[in-house]
Amino acid sequence: MIPRRTLIIGAITLTGVAAVFIFLRITRKEGRDVPSAVKSAQGIRLEPSIHVSPQGEEKGEKIGTTESVDRAYAYLKERQTEGAEEIFSERLAANPNDTEGHLGMGVVNRLKGNTEEAITELNEALKLEPNNINAKYNIAEILTFEKREGLTPEDINLAENYYNDLLQQKPGHPDLQNGLASVYFSTGRLENAIGVWEKTAQEHPDNTILSLNLTGAYLTGGRLDDALTHSKMILEKNPDNSDATYLMGAAEYMKGNTTGGIELIEKATSLNPNNPLYQAKLRELQASNIQKEVATPPPSEEASPPKSD
Repeated sequence: MIPRRTLIIGAITLTGVAAVFIFLRITRKEGRDVPSAVKSAQGIRLEPSIHVSPQGEEKGEKIGTTESVDRAYAYLKERQTEGAEEIFSERLAANPNDTEGHLGMGVVNRLKGNTEEAITELNEALKLEPNNINAKYNIAEILTFEKREGLTPEDINLAENYYNDLLQQKPGHPDLQNGLASVYFSTGRLENAIGVWEKTAQEHPDNTILSLNLTGAYLTGGRLDDALTHSKMILEKNPDNSDATYLMGAAEYMKGNTTGGIELIEKATSLNPNNPLYQAKLRELQASNIQKEVATPPPSEEASPPKSD
């Protein structure tokens, strides 16, 4: 297991539906500064299923058809794991060596937050089909964005290898590029990460996730003007994007505009009141600002130099 301790000095993103950048929240792993998380595309498969369960077909059951798999993924797209789990369980009951069954159960467990069970099922799918791109993709996403306990350097290396392998098959895929850049970012290769995010964001200008991750990387590297420019670009398209509002506030604060920065972070908090990290950072900055004001009171009249006639 990699020992962890948190250091707050800049800005990165967090996982989950409300994944957002925070003033550089970094986890130290064996002497390396790495971010605790970055924003995932949250995809679950790169291409449609093509597998049919022979046993299911012999029994005349629909569970062996690609139609059933597509129906299960329709559930998963809406994050409705119960219906999908039933379909994939039926496939595995009919054929324990069904690749799509193990792959699907891996995705179900991933969405339920059961990362170890998810990886086990996905590896079963890879045993049956070593080049299954959806299994590799899900494992890489789990290791990069979701697994927090027991993460090892070997896990990170595996994720990087899977992303590079998948990019050979699907060059330029934005989700894969985002994953690879996130691995670079999490292992301290900031310039490599920025390079990938810049190129991919330019090719996919409407991909907000890429733009947010790039903006946070700029902020992490001290490129505050670039961070402001890109956060403004996001807000021009979506004025109520709390992530971009927070990033802009962070950049303004780090440039010395403490009042403007705090106001923007207050706005981000009002846009997303359920984000505890916004609230915690806002309280921290407000307290710090008050302490500065108390420490440097304005000069009194008695201390002022006499006015000349």
